[in-house]
Amino acid sequence: MRNKTNSEKKLRRAKRIFLILTLLFEFTLIVLDRSGVHLTGPFVDPWSFVHIFAGVLIGLYYFRWKTGLGLLILWEIIEPFIFLLGGIVFLEAQTPDFPEVPTNQITDVIIGFLGYLAAKMWKRRL
Repeated sequence: MRNKTNSEKKLRRAKRIFLILTLLFEFTLIVLDRSGVHLTGPFVDPWSFVHIFAGVLIGLYYFRWKTGLGLLILWEIIEPFIFLLGGIVFLEAQTPDFPEVPTNQITDVIIGFLGYLAAKMWKRRL
């Protein structure tokens, strides 16, 4: 019984750590992006860390692989609309250009799913 509670503590701690890391990276990159620093690459870029951490978070919670992959794909589909809405509402831009290219969006899903798989493998070892 003691071993299970120790595993549960480790899992709770990992969830908190990755949630904090995800929010920290997201906030930092948004600030840098808004200050004019170019952050988007054709494949891997600084935003890739956010996608890895998001995949880990999805994996740490009890989502099956199809649901985890679906959430990552869904995010890449709705992300341009959120970017557009955020640019109009917060930056008062007419139509801000969405900086990602399709290769980067595909890479984001793959990287996020690798984070998901890493979290699932780590959870099995607990």
